[in-house]
Amino acid sequence: MRICYIADARSQHTRRFLLNLTAIDPEHDLIVASTRYYPEPFIGSVPVKNLTSYPGITSSSHHSYASLLGHIYRSVTNTQVLDVLSGLAYYVDYLRLVSRVRSFVQEFEPDILHGMRLQLEGALADATKHSPLVLSVWGNDLVLYAQRNVVLRQIIKRALMHTNLLITDNRRDSYLALQFGLDSGVTRHVMPAQGGVDFSVFHRADRRQAKAKLGLNPDNPLIISLRGFMANRIKTETLVRSIPRIREESPGAFFMVHGRAKSAGATKLAKLAQSLGVDHMVRFEDLPSSIVPQYLQAADVMVSVTTFDGVPMSMLEAMACGCIPVMSNIDSIREWIVHEQNGFLFDPYDAESLAYSVLLALKCDTASITTNNEQLVRQRADPVSNLSHMLGMYRELIAHGDQERVP
Repeated sequence: MRICYIADARSQHTRRFLLNLTAIDPEHDLIVASTRYYPEPFIGSVPVKNLTSYPGITSSSHHSYASLLGHIYRSVTNTQVLDVLSGLAYYVDYLRLVSRVRSFVQEFEPDILHGMRLQLEGALADATKHSPLVLSVWGNDLVLYAQRNVVLRQIIKRALMHTNLLITDNRRDSYLALQFGLDSGVTRHVMPAQGGVDFSVFHRADRRQAKAKLGLNPDNPLIISLRGFMANRIKTETLVRSIPRIREESPGAFFMVHGRAKSAGATKLAKLAQSLGVDHMVRFEDLPSSIVPQYLQAADVMVSVTTFDGVPMSMLEAMACGCIPVMSNIDSIREWIVHEQNGFLFDPYDAESLAYSVLLALKCDTASITTNNEQLVRQRADPVSNLSHMLGMYRELIAHGDQERVP
Protein backbone atom coordinates (compact mmCIF):
# COMPACT_ATOMS: atom_id res chain seq x y z
CA MET A 1 0.00 0.00 0.00
CA ARG A 2 1.08 3.56 -0.72
CA ILE A 3 -0.01 5.59 2.30
CA CYS A 4 0.37 9.33 2.73
CA TYR A 5 -0.07 10.90 6.15
CA ILE A 6 -0.80 14.61 6.40
CA ALA A 7 0.55 15.35 9.88
CA ASP A 8 2.71 17.53 12.09
CA ALA A 9 5.97 15.58 12.04
CA ARG A 10 7.18 17.39 15.16
CA SER A 11 4.33 15.87 17.16
CA GLN A 12 5.35 13.07 19.48
CA HIS A 13 2.04 11.37 18.64
CA THR A 14 2.89 11.40 14.92
CA ARG A 15 6.43 10.11 15.39
CA ARG A 16 5.48 7.30 17.75
CA PHE A 17 2.51 6.33 15.57
CA LEU A 18 4.77 5.94 12.53
CA LEU A 19 7.46 4.08 14.47
CA ASN A 20 4.86 1.70 15.90
CA LEU A 21 3.34 1.19 12.45
CA THR A 22 6.60 0.42 10.68
CA ALA A 23 7.67 -1.91 13.51
CA ILE A 24 4.70 -4.20 12.93
CA ASP A 25 4.52 -3.97 9.12
CA PRO A 26 7.54 -2.40 7.36
CA GLU A 27 6.52 -3.41 3.83
CA HIS A 28 4.26 -0.49 2.96
CA ASP A 29 5.31 2.61 1.02
CA LEU A 30 4.73 5.38 3.57
CA ILE A 31 5.39 9.11 3.54
CA VAL A 32 4.43 11.94 5.87
CA ALA A 33 3.68 15.39 4.47
CA SER A 34 4.41 17.64 7.43
CA THR A 35 2.42 20.79 8.12
CA ARG A 36 5.23 22.04 10.38
CA TYR A 37 8.91 22.14 9.47
CA TYR A 38 10.72 19.00 10.60
CA PRO A 39 14.53 19.16 10.43
CA GLU A 40 15.18 15.46 9.75
CA PRO A 41 14.57 13.73 6.40
CA PHE A 42 13.09 10.60 8.00
CA ILE A 43 11.05 9.45 11.00
CA GLY A 44 12.54 6.01 11.40
CA SER A 45 12.31 4.66 7.85
CA VAL A 46 9.43 6.95 6.82
CA PRO A 47 10.45 9.90 4.59
CA VAL A 48 9.27 13.39 5.56
CA LYS A 49 8.11 15.93 3.00
CA ASN A 50 8.02 19.40 4.54
CA LEU A 51 5.15 21.51 3.26
CA THR A 52 6.54 24.64 4.91
CA SER A 53 9.84 26.12 6.05
CA TYR A 54 8.72 27.30 9.48
CA PRO A 55 6.93 25.62 12.39
CA GLY A 56 3.63 27.52 12.16
CA ILE A 57 1.69 30.41 13.63
CA THR A 58 0.86 28.74 16.92
CA SER A 59 4.45 27.64 17.50
CA SER A 60 7.63 29.42 18.52
CA SER A 61 9.62 30.40 15.44
CA HIS A 62 12.40 32.70 14.21
CA HIS A 63 10.29 33.56 11.15
CA SER A 64 9.18 37.18 11.78
CA TYR A 65 5.55 36.68 10.74
CA ALA A 66 5.07 33.52 12.76
CA SER A 67 7.09 34.89 15.67
CA LEU A 68 4.87 37.97 15.99
CA LEU A 69 1.56 36.08 15.82
CA GLY A 70 2.94 33.29 17.99
CA HIS A 71 3.90 35.79 20.70
CA ILE A 72 0.40 37.30 20.62
CA TYR A 73 -1.18 33.83 20.72
CA ARG A 74 0.83 32.71 23.76
CA SER A 75 0.39 35.96 25.71
CA VAL A 76 -3.42 36.08 25.52
CA THR A 77 -5.24 34.88 28.64
CA ASN A 78 -8.88 35.61 27.71
CA THR A 79 -10.35 32.29 26.59
CA GLN A 80 -12.79 33.73 24.04
CA VAL A 81 -10.08 35.86 22.40
CA LEU A 82 -7.75 32.86 22.43
CA ASP A 83 -10.38 30.74 20.67
CA VAL A 84 -10.78 33.33 17.91
CA LEU A 85 -7.01 33.72 17.45
CA SER A 86 -6.57 29.96 17.38
CA GLY A 87 -9.19 29.56 14.66
CA LEU A 88 -7.70 32.36 12.57
CA ALA A 89 -4.19 30.96 13.01
CA TYR A 90 -5.21 27.53 11.77
CA TYR A 91 -7.16 29.05 8.87
CA VAL A 92 -4.17 31.15 7.76
CA ASP A 93 -1.99 28.03 7.86
CA TYR A 94 -4.66 26.19 5.86
CA LEU A 95 -4.66 28.86 3.14
CA ARG A 96 -0.86 28.82 2.99
CA LEU A 97 -0.57 25.05 2.66
CA VAL A 98 -3.59 23.87 0.69
CA SER A 99 -2.13 24.23 -2.82
CA ARG A 100 1.11 22.52 -1.74
CA VAL A 101 -0.79 19.59 -0.26
CA ARG A 102 -2.85 19.18 -3.41
CA SER A 103 0.26 19.16 -5.62
CA PHE A 104 2.11 16.72 -3.42
CA VAL A 105 -0.75 14.23 -3.11
CA GLN A 106 -1.30 14.36 -6.87
CA GLU A 107 2.39 13.60 -7.38
CA PHE A 108 2.61 10.79 -4.78
CA GLU A 109 -0.68 9.11 -5.84
CA PRO A 110 -1.38 7.30 -2.55
CA ASP A 111 -3.78 4.41 -2.13
CA ILE A 112 -4.73 5.86 1.26
CA LEU A 113 -4.66 9.49 2.37
CA HIS A 114 -4.80 9.92 6.15
CA GLY A 115 -5.16 13.31 7.85
CA MET A 116 -3.95 13.07 11.42
CA ARG A 117 -6.01 15.59 13.42
CA LEU A 118 -9.04 17.43 12.13
CA GLN A 119 -8.60 21.17 12.40
CA LEU A 120 -5.63 21.56 10.03
CA GLU A 121 -4.29 18.25 8.74
CA GLY A 122 -7.73 16.74 8.23
CA ALA A 123 -8.97 19.85 6.45
CA LEU A 124 -5.93 19.84 4.15
CA ALA A 125 -6.39 16.15 3.35
CA ASP A 126 -10.05 16.82 2.55
CA ALA A 127 -9.11 19.70 0.24
CA THR A 128 -7.23 17.31 -2.06
CA LYS A 129 -10.55 15.57 -2.89
CA HIS A 130 -8.71 12.25 -2.62
CA SER A 131 -10.66 9.07 -1.97
CA PRO A 132 -10.46 7.01 0.15
CA LEU A 133 -9.97 9.58 2.90
CA VAL A 134 -9.10 8.59 6.48
CA LEU A 135 -9.19 11.10 9.34
CA SER A 136 -8.02 10.90 12.94
CA VAL A 137 -9.56 12.77 15.87
CA TRP A 138 -7.13 13.44 18.71
CA GLY A 139 -7.58 15.18 22.03
CA ASN A 140 -9.78 18.26 21.79
CA ASP A 141 -10.53 18.38 18.05
CA LEU A 142 -14.29 17.95 18.49
CA VAL A 143 -15.05 18.49 22.16
CA LEU A 144 -13.32 21.89 22.29
CA TYR A 145 -12.18 23.37 18.97
CA ALA A 146 -15.21 22.45 16.89
CA GLN A 147 -17.54 23.59 19.66
CA ARG A 148 -16.02 26.98 20.42
CA ASN A 149 -14.65 28.27 17.14
CA VAL A 150 -16.95 28.96 14.21
CA VAL A 151 -14.06 28.94 11.67
CA LEU A 152 -12.74 25.58 12.79
CA ARG A 153 -16.25 24.20 13.11
CA GLN A 154 -16.98 24.76 9.42
CA ILE A 155 -13.61 23.34 8.35
CA ILE A 156 -14.10 20.26 10.51
CA LYS A 157 -17.69 19.70 9.36
CA ARG A 158 -16.68 19.78 5.72
CA ALA A 159 -13.84 17.30 6.28
CA LEU A 160 -16.05 14.88 8.23
CA MET A 161 -18.69 14.92 5.50
CA HIS A 162 -16.15 13.44 3.05
CA THR A 163 -14.52 10.88 5.37
CA ASN A 164 -14.43 7.18 4.45
CA LEU A 165 -12.90 5.99 7.76
CA LEU A 166 -12.73 7.82 11.09
CA ILE A 167 -10.26 6.93 13.85
CA THR A 168 -10.77 8.44 17.32
CA ASP A 169 -8.99 7.97 20.63
CA ASN A 170 -12.27 7.66 22.57
CA ARG A 171 -15.87 6.56 22.03
CA ARG A 172 -17.28 9.99 22.90
CA ASP A 173 -15.66 11.57 19.84
CA SER A 174 -16.72 8.66 17.66
CA TYR A 175 -20.35 9.55 18.39
CA LEU A 176 -19.79 13.31 18.54
CA ALA A 177 -18.49 13.22 14.97
CA LEU A 178 -21.99 12.27 13.81
CA GLN A 179 -23.22 15.65 15.08
CA PHE A 180 -20.60 17.39 12.95
CA GLY A 181 -21.45 15.85 9.60
CA LEU A 182 -20.03 12.32 9.61
CA ASP A 183 -22.28 9.89 7.75
CA SER A 184 -23.65 7.20 10.06
CA GLY A 185 -22.58 4.52 7.60
CA VAL A 186 -18.89 5.43 7.80
CA THR A 187 -16.69 2.92 9.64
CA ARG A 188 -15.33 4.20 12.96
CA HIS A 189 -12.39 2.78 14.90
CA VAL A 190 -11.33 3.67 18.44
CA MET A 191 -7.69 3.36 19.46
CA PRO A 192 -5.06 5.47 21.30
CA ALA A 193 -3.51 8.32 19.35
CA GLN A 194 -0.18 6.55 18.84
CA GLY A 195 -1.83 3.21 18.16
CA GLY A 196 -0.98 2.10 21.66
CA VAL A 197 1.67 2.05 24.36
CA ASP A 198 5.26 0.99 23.69
CA PHE A 199 5.54 -1.64 26.41
CA SER A 200 9.26 -2.06 25.81
CA VAL A 201 9.68 1.47 27.20
CA PHE A 202 6.68 1.92 29.51
CA HIS A 203 6.51 -0.94 31.99
CA ARG A 204 6.62 -1.56 35.71
CA ALA A 205 9.87 -1.57 37.68
CA ASP A 206 10.86 -1.61 41.34
CA ARG A 207 9.53 1.76 42.52
CA ARG A 208 11.99 2.25 45.38
CA GLN A 209 14.96 1.53 43.15
CA ALA A 210 13.57 3.83 40.45
CA LYS A 211 13.28 6.67 42.98
CA ALA A 212 16.80 6.09 44.24
CA LYS A 213 18.21 6.23 40.69
CA LEU A 214 16.60 9.66 40.29
CA GLY A 215 18.03 10.89 43.59
CA LEU A 216 14.66 10.85 45.33
CA ASN A 217 13.87 9.53 48.81
CA PRO A 218 12.42 6.02 48.30
CA ASP A 219 10.28 6.42 51.43
CA ASN A 220 8.45 9.54 50.20
CA PRO A 221 5.51 9.53 47.76
CA LEU A 222 6.18 10.94 44.30
CA ILE A 223 3.28 12.59 42.46
CA ILE A 224 3.88 13.46 38.81
CA SER A 225 2.02 15.66 36.32
CA LEU A 226 2.98 15.60 32.63
CA ARG A 227 0.38 17.99 31.20
CA GLY A 228 2.23 21.31 31.19
CA PHE A 229 0.91 24.77 32.09
CA MET A 230 -1.66 25.83 29.44
CA ALA A 231 -4.01 27.80 31.68
CA ASN A 232 -6.97 27.80 29.27
CA ARG A 233 -7.61 24.05 29.59
CA ILE A 234 -4.89 22.56 31.81
CA LYS A 235 -5.46 23.69 35.38
CA THR A 236 -2.10 22.91 36.96
CA GLU A 237 -2.85 25.75 39.38
CA THR A 238 -5.45 23.46 40.97
CA LEU A 239 -2.71 20.90 41.63
CA VAL A 240 -0.46 23.47 43.28
CA ARG A 241 -3.32 24.74 45.44
CA SER A 242 -4.01 21.16 46.56
CA ILE A 243 -0.51 20.62 47.98
CA PRO A 244 -1.06 22.30 51.42
CA ARG A 245 -3.99 19.95 52.09
CA ILE A 246 -1.99 16.91 50.92
CA ARG A 247 0.93 17.99 53.12
CA GLU A 248 -1.27 17.70 56.21
CA GLU A 249 -1.48 13.92 55.80
CA SER A 250 1.58 13.23 53.65
CA PRO A 251 4.27 15.79 54.59
CA GLY A 252 6.98 13.95 52.65
CA ALA A 253 5.14 13.99 49.34
CA PHE A 254 7.06 15.45 46.40
CA PHE A 255 5.51 16.80 43.17
CA MET A 256 7.21 16.76 39.77
CA VAL A 257 5.40 18.95 37.23
CA HIS A 258 6.60 18.58 33.65
CA GLY A 259 6.26 21.41 31.14
CA ARG A 260 8.09 24.39 29.68
CA ALA A 261 9.99 25.36 32.81
CA LYS A 262 10.96 28.81 31.50
CA SER A 263 7.43 29.74 30.42
CA ALA A 264 5.33 32.46 32.02
CA GLY A 265 2.95 29.77 33.25
CA ALA A 266 5.69 27.93 35.12
CA THR A 267 6.93 31.18 36.68
CA LYS A 268 3.43 32.03 37.86
CA LEU A 269 2.95 28.58 39.37
CA ALA A 270 6.33 28.71 41.11
CA LYS A 271 5.36 32.02 42.72
CA LEU A 272 2.04 30.50 43.81
CA ALA A 273 3.83 27.53 45.39
CA GLN A 274 6.13 29.93 47.24
CA SER A 275 3.20 32.00 48.52
CA LEU A 276 1.56 28.80 49.83
CA GLY A 277 4.76 27.72 51.54
CA VAL A 278 5.09 24.52 49.50
CA ASP A 279 7.80 25.48 47.01
CA HIS A 280 10.16 22.92 48.60
CA MET A 281 7.67 20.17 47.75
CA VAL A 282 7.30 20.84 44.03
CA ARG A 283 9.60 21.12 41.02
CA PHE A 284 8.65 22.56 37.63
CA GLU A 285 10.90 21.02 35.01
CA ASP A 286 11.00 20.33 31.29
CA LEU A 287 11.80 16.62 31.41
CA PRO A 288 13.51 15.09 28.36
CA SER A 289 11.23 12.49 26.79
CA SER A 290 13.93 9.85 27.32
CA ILE A 291 13.69 10.20 31.10
CA VAL A 292 9.89 10.35 31.44
CA PRO A 293 9.55 6.53 31.64
CA GLN A 294 11.94 6.50 34.60
CA TYR A 295 9.83 9.07 36.43
CA LEU A 296 6.65 7.13 35.71
CA GLN A 297 8.25 3.97 37.08
CA ALA A 298 9.26 5.91 40.21
CA ALA A 299 5.97 7.76 40.71
CA ASP A 300 3.25 6.57 43.05
CA VAL A 301 0.54 8.77 41.51
CA MET A 302 0.07 10.44 38.14
CA VAL A 303 -2.20 13.53 38.13
CA SER A 304 -3.86 15.15 35.11
CA VAL A 305 -5.81 18.38 35.68
CA THR A 306 -7.64 19.10 32.43
CA THR A 307 -11.02 20.64 31.65
CA PHE A 308 -11.17 19.11 28.13
CA ASP A 309 -9.41 15.97 26.96
CA GLY A 310 -9.41 12.87 24.83
CA VAL A 311 -7.58 9.83 26.15
CA PRO A 312 -4.10 11.12 27.07
CA MET A 313 -1.21 8.83 26.21
CA SER A 314 0.48 9.95 29.43
CA MET A 315 -2.34 8.32 31.42
CA LEU A 316 -2.01 5.02 29.55
CA GLU A 317 1.78 5.06 29.87
CA ALA A 318 1.51 5.83 33.59
CA MET A 319 -0.89 2.92 34.06
CA ALA A 320 1.55 0.62 32.22
CA CYS A 321 4.29 1.75 34.61
CA GLY A 322 2.21 1.07 37.72
CA CYS A 323 1.21 4.63 38.63
CA ILE A 324 -2.19 5.18 40.20
CA PRO A 325 -4.08 7.55 37.85
CA VAL A 326 -5.77 10.57 39.46
CA MET A 327 -7.68 12.22 36.64
CA SER A 328 -10.17 14.99 35.91
CA ASN A 329 -13.73 13.69 35.99
CA ILE A 330 -14.58 14.04 32.29
CA ASP A 331 -16.36 11.62 29.98
CA SER A 332 -13.41 10.47 27.85
CA ILE A 333 -11.40 9.62 30.97
CA ARG A 334 -14.32 7.66 32.41
CA GLU A 335 -14.01 5.29 29.44
CA TRP A 336 -10.86 4.03 31.17
CA ILE A 337 -11.10 5.00 34.85
CA VAL A 338 -13.79 3.96 37.31
CA HIS A 339 -13.56 6.06 40.47
CA GLU A 340 -12.13 4.15 43.44
CA GLN A 341 -11.81 0.96 41.38
CA ASN A 342 -8.79 1.47 39.12
CA GLY A 343 -8.10 5.16 39.76
CA PHE A 344 -9.56 8.32 41.22
CA LEU A 345 -11.51 11.20 39.66
CA PHE A 346 -11.87 14.82 40.77
CA ASP A 347 -13.24 18.23 39.81
CA PRO A 348 -10.43 20.04 37.92
CA TYR A 349 -11.52 23.39 39.35
CA ASP A 350 -11.57 22.19 42.99
CA ALA A 351 -8.24 21.87 44.84
CA GLU A 352 -9.93 20.14 47.80
CA SER A 353 -11.43 17.51 45.49
CA LEU A 354 -8.02 16.90 43.92
CA ALA A 355 -6.29 16.67 47.30
CA TYR A 356 -8.87 14.16 48.50
CA SER A 357 -8.33 11.96 45.44
CA VAL A 358 -4.53 12.07 45.74
CA LEU A 359 -4.73 11.10 49.41
CA LEU A 360 -7.07 8.23 48.55
CA ALA A 361 -4.60 7.08 45.89
CA LEU A 362 -1.74 7.13 48.40
CA LYS A 363 -3.75 4.93 50.80
CA CYS A 364 -5.31 2.48 48.31
CA ASP A 365 -4.58 -1.16 47.56
CA THR A 366 -1.80 -0.35 45.12
CA ALA A 367 -0.94 -3.92 44.14
CA SER A 368 -4.47 -4.78 43.02
CA ILE A 369 -5.03 -1.55 41.07
CA THR A 370 -1.66 -1.57 39.31
CA THR A 371 -2.03 -5.21 38.25
CA ASN A 372 -5.53 -4.64 36.87
CA ASN A 373 -4.49 -1.45 35.09
CA GLU A 374 -1.52 -3.12 33.46
CA GLN A 375 -3.81 -5.85 32.13
CA LEU A 376 -6.34 -3.26 30.94
CA VAL A 377 -3.75 -1.22 29.04
CA ARG A 378 -2.19 -4.30 27.45
CA GLN A 379 -5.63 -5.41 26.32
CA ARG A 380 -6.91 -2.12 24.90
CA ALA A 381 -3.73 -0.18 24.08
CA ASP A 382 -1.65 -2.82 22.30
CA PRO A 383 -0.17 -1.13 19.21
CA VAL A 384 0.25 -4.39 17.30
CA SER A 385 -3.42 -5.28 17.64
CA ASN A 386 -4.76 -1.76 17.06
CA LEU A 387 -2.57 -0.85 14.09
CA SER A 388 -2.99 -4.26 12.46
CA HIS A 389 -6.74 -3.73 12.63
CA MET A 390 -6.33 -0.25 11.14
CA LEU A 391 -4.28 -1.63 8.23
CA GLY A 392 -7.02 -4.18 7.64
CA MET A 393 -9.55 -1.36 7.36
CA TYR A 394 -7.22 0.42 4.91
CA ARG A 395 -7.24 -2.72 2.75
CA GLU A 396 -11.02 -2.89 2.83
CA LEU A 397 -11.22 0.70 1.58
CA ILE A 398 -8.80 -0.05 -1.24
CA ALA A 399 -10.71 -3.22 -2.14
CA HIS A 400 -13.73 -0.99 -2.76
CA GLY A 401 -11.64 1.16 -5.08
CA ASP A 402 -14.61 1.96 -7.25
CA GLN A 403 -16.20 3.95 -4.43
CA GLU A 404 -16.54 7.63 -5.10
CA ARG A 405 -15.64 10.44 -2.79
CA VAL A 406 -18.38 10.95 -0.20
CA PRO A 407 -20.41 13.86 -1.63
